[in-house]
Amino acid sequence: MMRTFLFLAALTLTGCTLPLTGPRTYDDGEITFSVPAGWRVTLRGQDASGSHAFIESPGDAVVFIQGMTTSADPGCEAYAEIYARRSLPNLPNIRFSFPRRSRFSKSGYDRALREQFNVIQFDEEIPHTRTFHARDIEGHVYYVVTQAADGDVASVKDGFREILDSFRAK
Repeated sequence: MMRTFLFLAALTLTGCTLPLTGPRTYDDGEITFSVPAGWRVTLRGQDASGSHAFIESPGDAVVFIQGMTTSADPGCEAYAEIYARRSLPNLPNIRFSFPRRSRFSKSGYDRALREQFNVIQFDEEIPHTRTFHARDIEGHVYYVVTQAADGDVASVKDGFREILDSFRAK
């Protein structure tokens, strides 16, 4: 017992965390979804328009969820434009190519818009794909945005699918 406590204390002091062994449920009272093993919800909250959450994979893939009233929804194309502008970090030596967007499509109960862009650092271009999934649920629109480098998509697609398939709004 004492060894276990000392081990956990040492991990805490060194900044390490124990690996998660399985999916767990995130529930803020408005939105619920399953968080894949090893992924973290790093930002969450609610404002006047609805809930939001930011989920990070063990690598660089991310999922952003934002809810808003239907009357506040600018539409998927406009939301994608706003999101792209706001997500540009102001970092030295990093640039972004102009996103190329696909046509708006319907998939199951999602409306989806996919965009591709490059992160350019020291003249190296890293292709990325971001997909905006929009769901209308009882007077609200929920955007579930998935984003990963194209080279990482195969390793995170199951995590994206787990979040998308388990997402519910109350």
